[in-house]
Amino acid sequence: MSNLSTRLSTDILKSAKAATSYKEWLEANTHLAGSRAEEIRQDCVRLEDELGRLANAADRRMCVGVFGQSQAGKSYLVSSLASRPGQSLMIRAGNSELSFIGDVNPMESNKESTGIVTRFTTRSNTQNTDFPIELELLSEMDIAKILSDTYFQDLKEESRKPLLDTDIESVLDSVASDVLTRQSDRAFELKRYLQRHIGGISYQAYFGHYESYWPKISSVFQFGTLAERISTFSLFWGNNTYLTEVFSKMVSALENLGHPVRCWAPTSIFKTEANCIVVSTQEAIWDGVGIVAELRTENGQKTSIDHSIISALTAEMVAVITDQPSSFYSHADLLDFPGARTRERLDAITTGNLGKLLTRGKVAYLFNRYLDARELTAMLLCVKDSTQEVATLSKMIDDWLEVTHGMHAEARSETDCALFFVLTMADKHFSATDAKMLLEDRMESSFEKFVGSGDHAKTADEGQISWLNNWSKGKPFSNSFWLRNTSMVTNGILFKGEAKRPDFKETGLDPAYLKKFEALLDAARTSKKVSRYFKDSEKAWKEMTKINDGGRSYLLGSIEKVCHPEFKLRQIKREYEKFKAQLMHLTSEFFADGDAEKIFKERVGQADRVISDIRVCARERKFGEFLAICHVKENTITDLLRKIEREVEFEDDVAISNFNTEYDDPFTDLISDTDISVISEGGTSNKEVVEKHLYFANSLMRAWQEQLEDRTTNKQVRDYFHLTEESLSIIKGEFLEGAERIDLPAKIAETSREASRFPRFAEKLFPHKSRLAAQVLNNFVNQLGYEAGEITMPNRNKTPVFSRPKIPEDVIPDLPRDPESRELVSAAHWAFAFRNMTAKNAENNTGLDGIDLEANARLGEIIKALEIVSD
Repeated sequence: MSNLSTRLSTDILKSAKAATSYKEWLEANTHLAGSRAEEIRQDCVRLEDELGRLANAADRRMCVGVFGQSQAGKSYLVSSLASRPGQSLMIRAGNSELSFIGDVNPMESNKESTGIVTRFTTRSNTQNTDFPIELELLSEMDIAKILSDTYFQDLKEESRKPLLDTDIESVLDSVASDVLTRQSDRAFELKRYLQRHIGGISYQAYFGHYESYWPKISSVFQFGTLAERISTFSLFWGNNTYLTEVFSKMVSALENLGHPVRCWAPTSIFKTEANCIVVSTQEAIWDGVGIVAELRTENGQKTSIDHSIISALTAEMVAVITDQPSSFYSHADLLDFPGARTRERLDAITTGNLGKLLTRGKVAYLFNRYLDARELTAMLLCVKDSTQEVATLSKMIDDWLEVTHGMHAEARSETDCALFFVLTMADKHFSATDAKMLLEDRMESSFEKFVGSGDHAKTADEGQISWLNNWSKGKPFSNSFWLRNTSMVTNGILFKGEAKRPDFKETGLDPAYLKKFEALLDAARTSKKVSRYFKDSEKAWKEMTKINDGGRSYLLGSIEKVCHPEFKLRQIKREYEKFKAQLMHLTSEFFADGDAEKIFKERVGQADRVISDIRVCARERKFGEFLAICHVKENTITDLLRKIEREVEFEDDVAISNFNTEYDDPFTDLISDTDISVISEGGTSNKEVVEKHLYFANSLMRAWQEQLEDRTTNKQVRDYFHLTEESLSIIKGEFLEGAERIDLPAKIAETSREASRFPRFAEKLFPHKSRLAAQVLNNFVNQLGYEAGEITMPNRNKTPVFSRPKIPEDVIPDLPRDPESRELVSAAHWAFAFRNMTAKNAENNTGLDGIDLEANARLGEIIKALEIVSD
């Protein structure tokens, strides 16, 4: 690797170490963070993981990924880019060479053949010529993500059932006690994955009640036996016996191998009757195929495993090409992804459909895996000539663009475009009778219906980023290319030899088709609907019609201009700066460096950036909706009250607790301490006790915190409300800090006490308690702790914040010609109150009074180390 990449990787690892140090500092000083300690700790764990992945990405070669739905022409594109024109694609296997199409991956007509990623590279890591094929394996956590994704994406909702606390406790109770007492963060990676990929509502319904179990689950994942891990992981696919059995087969094989990241296999894995890279072999995992191969790990250990399990475990196969066809292979690899598949909602998982479900889940997950690892520097998106059938494909592209180019046009304008839109099977248009109509229809099916634009635009309600029409500075996306297969017989092209054979050659254009070609070129050049998506629509079409080329050279030349090491490093550095800023924000929150003014200005500056986003959200008339998703619903609170009533034992939880003062209770003179219904926060009676109403309030705050975490990390929320990840994170943090500063839990607890004055059974009090608690909490979301008129806007009229417009009595008001938008005004009031609350929060944290000087000094060292990296 270059000195630049090594230095960047080193800097990223130093920042990751700072995140670890801060996490350890926080664990030793949890009292400073109060109820937010666990939330901040999990943020540290997330940043440790993200920075670790970035550091690894900086050390690895850049990659160009070929992606698209099944049967979209990917195979031809890969073959043409990984071999020289007119030559077969050959790969090195120890001391021999194999034909990739003939020996490794024989194509089946109209079928997607592989369920793995193939890495075409010029660099070999082979250690032993008897084991020349390098395989990168899925990890135990990868497999768990695939199976949980399968459970939620491929089963109908009515076929899934949330597990109860008793189900979770039954599994954890069977784990050795010394395992459960060891600390680990292993499970939080799975938690974040589920939050992102199954959706907030589903996550809350199925895993909201897992919150108190995550620490123990983490311990099992890291320190438990194989059997304990299998039973605990099964909690994330509803204890489905079929998925658990598949997990057991795959993880047991990993265990026997020693959980390696990669291993090496003999060429016998390509046996025709059970080829390990063909999906049919993977899909036979339930019964196996009865053919085994010996795998060799880096330390020389050899283990025999059934081909079906090898196929299922393989994430990536490395194919070392024998002849470098392009200069970009000197610093980049080409990744061939399996075709994206439509997910199906089934009534049940059976042995008959299990293999196909595993394939769908694995294929979808592999894309997410490479995206999270920052492996995909550039993408060649193959789009065929018909309507796109995979509904999730557009969102997958959006996710990749957000990471590599930025969420908004402003960010995309600062970097070269690394998305290459490849319109495959272009030769199907050569027989057109109406050239313009046909090409414009292709634009509609390949671009507008697929991405979401024009008359077929997906609304912002569906979270669609409008990058097609506004890629950069108001200009549409235009990095598009035509491609056709020159190894096949094509209407309008003369040829000699047999199709798909080395002797096949195109010899020229068929004179009978010249008028059609002229009409198509004219349509490509003159149609505004066609030319808008190409940098040079005339050149793109001419290049595609070139004999024995089909657009390959034009596409390859464009790839070579973008795909260089510095481009990848810029991508990684942009991501690094984002995560580093988040870490700086976290670490500085509880640090008092004596420069209160500096801290104050930084916090208020962050609030101002949030306000800019709020303004965009409000102009889209969505701000009220945003506040609504931050509210806690009454039925959620009622469920929480029932859970506390059912599961928490109080020391004196009897009917007399309905009486709240000695004046209400006629037994005061007979029995002392009648309203001391208390519980330990730790669950035992010999620790500090908390009154039952305050226990409820603290539980509600934790539930709200979890809901905010779910909302603010959800990409669809970001897209829909036009709020950046940074803004949502800041809003969440200031919400929680502001609530703690004004002691919102105490106010909620007081509503519970007041409601309990009515002598009723607990169940009948729950709706009333829920309504009162929701009013307090949701009013805080709406007005941030300020009463109407308590503060005034910084305008000429000093308008009271959150005040309603005054309506003159007995007088018809003089209505303005242009009515003001009450929604915009209300949002502006909220934004100013947010800025004011942030300032109050900052003021609350900038003084030195009551600071633990030793802890503060240690935190200062962590921040200093992070600042040195920043410089």
